[in-house]
Amino acid sequence: MPRIAIVTCLNLPEPDVDQDLVLERFVAANLEPVLAAWDDEQVEWSGFDAAVIRSTWDYPMRPAEFRAWVESVGQKTKLLNSGELVVPNLDKRYLLRMAEAGIPTVPTVVVDQDLSGLSEVESGRIVIKPAIGAGSYLTSFFNRNDEAGMISHVREIEEFGAVALAQPFMKSVPDGGERSLIWIDGVFTHKIVKQPRFTGDHEAVSSAAVPIEPTELEMAERVMATVNHNPLYARVDLIEEEGQFVLNELELIEPSLFFLQSPDALDDFVSAVKKRL
Repeated sequence: MPRIAIVTCLNLPEPDVDQDLVLERFVAANLEPVLAAWDDEQVEWSGFDAAVIRSTWDYPMRPAEFRAWVESVGQKTKLLNSGELVVPNLDKRYLLRMAEAGIPTVPTVVVDQDLSGLSEVESGRIVIKPAIGAGSYLTSFFNRNDEAGMISHVREIEEFGAVALAQPFMKSVPDGGERSLIWIDGVFTHKIVKQPRFTGDHEAVSSAAVPIEPTELEMAERVMATVNHNPLYARVDLIEEEGQFVLNELELIEPSLFFLQSPDALDDFVSAVKKRL
């Protein structure tokens, strides 16, 4: 029976609500799923037929170590998603590359403590986040005239060892939320709607999958058309602003895939893993 590492971390910052259902469906598919922490030095990765990255949610605390782990494990077993996908996706400055490729994105600039980059952000409220981050860690928003608060937050991000990014606070987010479209093995399977999340907040998501609108699908497919190396999974986070969809994040590493909202998509996920063995 193929052994599949469901990759997590030793100190999970928050529960993975999909975990039990994922393990159950892998067992039902005649696979042997094993929870294995990327930062557990006792794990023998070559003993698995594949390692599926699922809840490595502490990697922003040690990005260099995580990158080294990705490169090492990819030589010992089949890593899903692959290192070719994971490594470039670690740093959210990929949004700058996506914009250069013609994908409409949330305007994003690198900012340091002199705040000079903010001249390019046209918004009365500014979101400042680390370029390497997960969830809401070190993500906050400020009124534009709160220079002291922004400088202090940029300093905190830099002391953490990351580059700070600034984005406009998208006015439509509190009303319409962020749309997350889930991609499994070449197909968008379902969508959920999230509310904005900042440091210390809990993630609020729709309790059930929501139908994908044609305009959302068209935009998300444009995003995925830029991605090579055959991802097992992805999550495309879109925001609608003034009638146009823009990319907020393209998650290729360890996103919540919201299988509780769409168990059928989990069956597709398990089947796609088996196909790759």
